[in-house]
Amino acid sequence: MLGVRLDSDTERDLEALAKRTRRPKSQIAREAIRAYVARHGRIARARAEWGEISRHERENRDIDDILDIAAREMDRQL
Repeated sequence: MLGVRLDSDTERDLEALAKRTRRPKSQIAREAIRAYVARHGRIARARAEWGEISRHERENRDIDDILDIAAREMDRQL
């Protein structure tokens, strides 16, 4: 069980949304919390994967060679 205090504007908006959609406020809040938690879980996983990719790039000398070649190509085009 979770109790949440809302400011009056948010409470009013939630009431209006509940009436408009004919859903209980608790259902709307539950869906919003689920979406928020899922989004932040995806962000955390993406950051972890990005860190792993970055680590592999730092440890792989071939990447440096590829980036050097690309940089030289870009310099020639300028």
